[in-house]
Amino acid sequence: MRYLAKEILLDAGYKVLTAADGQEALDILPTQVIDLVLSDVIMPNMNGYQLAQQIKVHYSYIKIQLTSGFTGEPSNVSSDIELKENLLLEPYDRVELLTKIYFLLNGATKKQEDGNE
Repeated sequence: MRYLAKEILLDAGYKVLTAADGQEALDILPTQVIDLVLSDVIMPNMNGYQLAQQIKVHYSYIKIQLTSGFTGEPSNVSSDIELKENLLLEPYDRVELLTKIYFLLNGATKKQEDGNE
């Protein structure tokens, strides 16, 4: 999914950097200007919620969009309700991904994204 997301975002005009895992992503953050991190929940070495927690502590201005194809997530993975509610389920299509990214980058609420506001 990483390569598909990269192609979708590049085609939409976004600058995209990729990382193989959470640690590699954390290593990139101090070297680049990053507005948003898109991460799978299930990754080697560090899950997406752990990555998100590190980003929130050290780079609180960076937006985070998590994605997962696994819906049977253990309840102890994260207590971050906002990340869980905003989870982008795989498989997603181009429109779903770009809509999530657009609203997240532009500060829209979940209600606005869902068309309820």
